[in-house]
Amino acid sequence: MVNSILESKLKCNNYYSEQEELYKKYMKDRYGVSIQMICFSKGYGQQRFLHLWINEDENAWMQDRYASPESQKTLILKSGKILTEQEIVEGFVQCFSYNDRLAEIFIFIYDFRTSLVIYSYGQALKGMRAYFSATYGLESRYLLGTTGYPEFIFDLSTKELPVVLKDRETLEKKCYEFLKEYDDYDVITPEDVHLRFFDHEELTKAGLGYLRWIYR
Repeated sequence: MVNSILESKLKCNNYYSEQEELYKKYMKDRYGVSIQMICFSKGYGQQRFLHLWINEDENAWMQDRYASPESQKTLILKSGKILTEQEIVEGFVQCFSYNDRLAEIFIFIYDFRTSLVIYSYGQALKGMRAYFSATYGLESRYLLGTTGYPEFIFDLSTKELPVVLKDRETLEKKCYEFLKEYDDYDVITPEDVHLRFFDHEELTKAGLGYLRWIYR
């Protein structure tokens, strides 16, 4: 869901409305928080959802509420203060002239860079699979994506594993090339390339066998 929202925003050619710019300035001036992207959406009944993609810097950083790097965050300021949902909403209501008495607003905060890297992995999977299949003559389904983490996983036989592993450096370069195709903000670096190689049995033992069903 987060990636689909992010994708819809990325396709807007990085355009921000006057209200969005006002809110970004409000959060920067008052709290030192750099907002990169905003999405406000309607839920069930009077529910509303405010998604914020934040740039972590010296003034503010995030703490995971859950395990996934793309999960909801708690925003902590340099002073140690935890920014409350009410404080985040106050500026939004003011800048967008929104009547908050008519709805319950839920806040979701994400690290922009992490979200963009994960999004790029999802988009690059098709190209990486085609390259993998053409290069090694193996079915593309043996190259797996992951759910919520920026990496590709190779699911190989004991015989295939050393053949593919010897080309690891080349595969890392190709992965980087595919990722950069979706990096409109130019934030992805070679250090963001993460490849893992397993034989079939090791993948199952590592508890990752379920990925075969997701990325068939």
